[in-house]
Amino acid sequence: MPFAPTRALVETTYISPESLPDATYEDDLRGYLRTRYGLTAPEVRWRERGAIAMTSRPASLRQSPRVIHLGLRGGLAKGSTGYAFQAIQQASELLARELLERPGAPPRVPAPRPAAAVAMDRVLLAHLQRTPSRGPPLFVDLFERLPPDLLCRFLSDHAGPLDYPRVMLATPMAEMTAAVLRSRALWLRAAT
Repeated sequence: MPFAPTRALVETTYISPESLPDATYEDDLRGYLRTRYGLTAPEVRWRERGAIAMTSRPASLRQSPRVIHLGLRGGLAKGSTGYAFQAIQQASELLARELLERPGAPPRVPAPRPAAAVAMDRVLLAHLQRTPSRGPPLFVDLFERLPPDLLCRFLSDHAGPLDYPRVMLATPMAEMTAAVLRSRALWLRAAT
């Protein structure tokens, strides 16, 4: 993301079961900058590192009557992408409204994410875990084949019932159908 003609934020993202050595990230970024922009010795002003737990496991919304979880712990991050900012803002606004409108009463905790969105994430995460190399092309397919407004609704968990079939059609159907069946079987085994 450019900030000026000679300053930019450059990041690399991996979907993996564990963090990689720092040198891997550094080498990939430097290789990208050298190949794409011919930069052989870029000046690095800041380094940052993070990991987002990509999961569709249910979250514990309350630790006690006085503690309400937000963010990852509150189940507000989209498991397949890690997007959480908008959901955290909305949940915080609802909680603030509850506190103002019902002083002294324990606030009702909004449901973290729609069940259909969690199910879609579960399928996608199972597919990525089974075939990680298919992740980048799958996301490219979504961005190339879906209108931006629909993609934004889907990524922010505001998709409607008619949006989900369109999203599914933008993915490799045979692979994703198999992932749905495997995900459903795993979910049923875990539920029994």
